[in-house]
Amino acid sequence: MELNHRLLNFINDTLTTEHETVSVAENITSGLLQFSFAQMQNAKDIFKGGFTYTQNSDHVPELFNPEPEQHDGPSSHSIAERMALSISKIFRSDWGIGVHGNLISDGLKTIHANYCLAYRNEIVLSKTLELHPKTSSMSAQMYFTEFILGCLNCELKKLLILK
Repeated sequence: MELNHRLLNFINDTLTTEHETVSVAENITSGLLQFSFAQMQNAKDIFKGGFTYTQNSDHVPELFNPEPEQHDGPSSHSIAERMALSISKIFRSDWGIGVHGNLISDGLKTIHANYCLAYRNEIVLSKTLELHPKTSSMSAQMYFTEFILGCLNCELKKLLILK
């Protein structure tokens, strides 16, 4: 397991320079996003904390699923969005990252991650990433982690341009 150190360094440097913080709520990445932030040089200043729950079922902690389920249940996008918004409120961070998905392929279904980036209580990105159903769990988790960090990198660059 090898992290992209250039990517982590850019995120670390940008968050440090801008005096901003991040927190994470995740299930499909099994704590790899939190691990990535903890590896950054200024982790104690930029990483406020996180929450990981297991992938045993479609169960989502009530904290991230406050609305009663309807007939179809909550959409995974709305779960990832609530996760990102809730975790940034809990830890009082500027950025919140939520990721929720499925690592187990059922027939023709793909392995997927619904992810969301929230900045100062506003959703700035909410998408789904799909992988081939035969992708190994570890490869999928690493890919999702690096992809989401890459998305954060892009959002940080946008923020710098707009300042």
